[in-house]
Amino acid sequence: MAYDKDIERQINLALEAMPEELNGLIGRKNMFGGLAYLYSGKMAFGIIKQELVVRILSSRMPKILQ
Repeated sequence: MAYDKDIERQINLALEAMPEELNGLIGRKNMFGGLAYLYSGKMAFGIIKQELVVRILSSRMPKILQ
């Protein structure tokens, strides 16, 4: 699995700054040849190769694409 370890390091630093009760809800899982971060069991963001990927709710997609 090849993904950008620097992005992973930056994400982990940001997660360390979160309150413990929120940080405890975030898990990690190898997915799609990269690393996914899950919030309450659902993918929220991750790293694929050299890219940070972020899940966007379908209800928010039209506004994001404007």
